[in-house]
Amino acid sequence: MAAELGMEEDDFYEQFASPAHPAGTWQMGGPAERTRAVEMGELIGATAGVMATSYVLPKVVTALAGDNAVVSSVAGSLIGPLAGMIVGGWQENTLGLGRAAGELVGGGLSKLGVGNTLPQNAVPAKFEGKESEPGLLKSAFLGLNKAIAEPIIGPLVDATVATNGLFAETPVQTMDFSPRPLPKVNRERLIKNFVEIASIYGPSGEEKLVGEELVKRTTALGATAKTKEDGTVIATLKASPGYEDAPTVMLSAHQDTVEPTNPKAIRVSDYKIHTDGKHILGADDRAGIAQILEGLQSVLEQGLPHPEVKLVFPVDEERGLRGAGRLQAEDISQRPTLGFVVDALDVNTLHLTNDAVLLQPRSKKYSFSQADPVAQIALRSMAQAGTKPKVRHAPILTGAGSDANTPAFNSGLIRSLAVGVGEQNMHTGMEQIKTDDLERAALHVVGYITNACDLMVQGDEIIPRT
Repeated sequence: MAAELGMEEDDFYEQFASPAHPAGTWQMGGPAERTRAVEMGELIGATAGVMATSYVLPKVVTALAGDNAVVSSVAGSLIGPLAGMIVGGWQENTLGLGRAAGELVGGGLSKLGVGNTLPQNAVPAKFEGKESEPGLLKSAFLGLNKAIAEPIIGPLVDATVATNGLFAETPVQTMDFSPRPLPKVNRERLIKNFVEIASIYGPSGEEKLVGEELVKRTTALGATAKTKEDGTVIATLKASPGYEDAPTVMLSAHQDTVEPTNPKAIRVSDYKIHTDGKHILGADDRAGIAQILEGLQSVLEQGLPHPEVKLVFPVDEERGLRGAGRLQAEDISQRPTLGFVVDALDVNTLHLTNDAVLLQPRSKKYSFSQADPVAQIALRSMAQAGTKPKVRHAPILTGAGSDANTPAFNSGLIRSLAVGVGEQNMHTGMEQIKTDDLERAALHVVGYITNACDLMVQGDEIIPRT
């Protein structure tokens, strides 16, 4: 690609770097070969490093404190181990001593023939990631956590997301993308539409009004919409002429909220949207809906080429991924499809791995290489929007699932990732979303759609367009 444009390789990558993510911070080329032994070694080593620090740090502080009863008391309380975990996570994220040790052990085992090589370019569109049900011990653990964690799900998720962030990887670019103008969306319209959609009554199991609004809005954009018996809305927009051979892009956000939002409680300030503190905002996942609609509308208004787009808005996500769980892959798409489930928390996070989760014991795992086309599109789209991606193979159990964990979203010819929305303190009266994050996630959606035009379908495979 660089040669075709008459550019040096360094200049080429510099042009496509974003202000927030300079070319020098990207790792260019293919990711290093990995085996399951190396992956597990890194995971165990990093986790052991954090846990060891959480145990050792309070002991060291207590010893240094001597006769200082206050310091010793604090270090001996829950604060000590938590502080140790933070320090340990910082160490693993910067020095990576535990991860490095695990990689050495895993590498040694790999040389002995232990652990198959993990696929790194993952070009076939058929899902080849990991998929399994939790075992007996994990199921018991999940059941216990459901009983004790549900009342504090918001803070639990925020704490877990922060912990997982300590294990973020360096983003890797393995595909060349065509030069494109920086993405644009209508910020004022996005905020207005989010508040309108968040105000619609639609808790889990009672999403009828939300579904009707989605049919109206998607039809106005030129899509063909249909509503399934349970209320899930699926809309299809045909590809631009000349891009019928590009992979389908699926964009998804669930309709329901954990409880109704009081429209009179919503507050919009210069930098964030929140409530009066007594009601939820409903950004989970009405913000995702608004971002998807704004991203698609912006693509159409600017006349940008786009592949076939599938919009999937499931119901009843909050009570166990029920709506998405009832879908079959064929209900969504019967051709190679790149899916983006706009229902994670951090706007700059790309979840390459989603483990079985605390409150959704039936959810599936998925795992992708950064070199997978769906990951490359996501990383590229984030960088174009000025976002520095955080790539996570989360070793810590997350506190809630997303529809990306259901078989329909990651089976057959569909591969999906959970991507960031930007809300904070979900499911609580403290829930909020920064307007900058709301806008950035919508800019990402523009990229998910347009960057997919650089790929094409060949048989059941997704390959770069030449």
